[in-house]
Amino acid sequence: INEELLSQVALDAGLEVADETLAATIRSYGVFEVDGEFNVDVYQQRLAAQGLTPQQFELDVRASMVLDQFPTAIATSAIATRTEIEEYARLQDQTRAFSSVLIAAQPDPDKAVDEEAVVAWYEANPQSYMSEEQVSIEYLELEASAIGGAVEVDEDQLKARFEEQQGRFITPESRLASHILIEVTPEAPQADSDAAEQLARELVGRARGGEEFAALATEYSQDLGSASEGGDLGWIEPGYMVQSFEDSLYELGMQNPISDPVKTRFGWHVIQLREIRASEGMTFTEAREILLAEYQAEEDERRFIEQADRMIDIIYEDPTTLDAAADELGLEVQEAGPFGRLGGMDGLAANPEVVKAAFSELVLAQGSVSDPVDIGTNHMVLILVKEHLPQALKPLDDVRGQVLASVQQQQAMDAASAAAEGLLTRIQAGESLADVAAEQALEVTSYDSPTRTGRELDTRLRDEVFLMSAPGEDGP
Repeated sequence: INEELLSQVALDAGLEVADETLAATIRSYGVFEVDGEFNVDVYQQRLAAQGLTPQQFELDVRASMVLDQFPTAIATSAIATRTEIEEYARLQDQTRAFSSVLIAAQPDPDKAVDEEAVVAWYEANPQSYMSEEQVSIEYLELEASAIGGAVEVDEDQLKARFEEQQGRFITPESRLASHILIEVTPEAPQADSDAAEQLARELVGRARGGEEFAALATEYSQDLGSASEGGDLGWIEPGYMVQSFEDSLYELGMQNPISDPVKTRFGWHVIQLREIRASEGMTFTEAREILLAEYQAEEDERRFIEQADRMIDIIYEDPTTLDAAADELGLEVQEAGPFGRLGGMDGLAANPEVVKAAFSELVLAQGSVSDPVDIGTNHMVLILVKEHLPQALKPLDDVRGQVLASVQQQQAMDAASAAAEGLLTRIQAGESLADVAAEQALEVTSYDSPTRTGRELDTRLRDEVFLMSAPGEDGP
């Protein structure tokens, strides 16, 4: 419901995702990459394995991106009045100049502490000595790469894949070209088209007669993008240009590098072939191991999906145990933990999604097997709580050292507080801060201009100083 409401509001607000942004986002997904590059074949195959068409997937991604825009737009916007801005600046830029004396609290670890004081502190502060709530879990792990098993594939299948994906392995022949364009729109009168063709034929004759092609292009070409560069189009591969232009270019040879006039929807072209770069890349024999490894990975993924579906079906029949699924699928019931709600340092306990599942209502309260938890590509676990260790007060003997240190620290703070109150009483009676501090061998520290956000002061000291009134007739 929340997603639907967000979608409606986002659409009403005119939020949308450009096609270029959508394409860039999808291309950034590592799951569709081969050797670090987005691969269309892998993209289509992975979507097909999930029962999705590219159109469906792109609609889902676009919708998700639109949903993200609206809350972000709100969170990154604000309205402030001029008065608020001026008041904020006035307060933010204030400084304080003050002096202070620190009466340190110095615990004495050798000072004896009564047992009654230890027990009283322990009983008054139980929240400080609670054990962490923890769980130990059992789990089944399913990973595509660990399924194993030989995959039979014949050479015809691999060769067919090679032919389908030649763009990955073979760089097609490319040609360095320049052109002169005499513009004519498809709707132009025939007389205009004939005149443009006639000019193109004259330029062909002049270029073949020895005049410099770049100079002719600079003078006559109406292609704003290339005319100033002598008609240079750079390296062209099959599929880059309209078909008639491409056909004419690839019919040229270095012995006859100037084409006859070529008509496209843009007008009449004269093409110059300047250099040929031969096709290069891997042969089928060289690419075979790559194709075989990819085929193996796809088969592993297919079997992973089959086993995952079967595992979930078995668990659904009895969601209180992992044993039946383990027996049928030949998996081992493993254990992890104990760990708390913040997780552990390594293994499954370090995975936030696993920890979240372990402490979920379904698993912790109902005692059921979790929903599948993805921990990587084609890698999942199902978990079941083996033991739940609730939060509990630790025995005093287990935390006696901590309690004793806390009591000693509190006693030192009480003593420092009493000493500070005594000094304050004398200062309020008229003695100076400097004189009282010198008598007690305490150091007076002066600060010239700390700010509200400065880090040179302890936070509580800084806050207290900025709460004090400005010095006046009543003293500082």
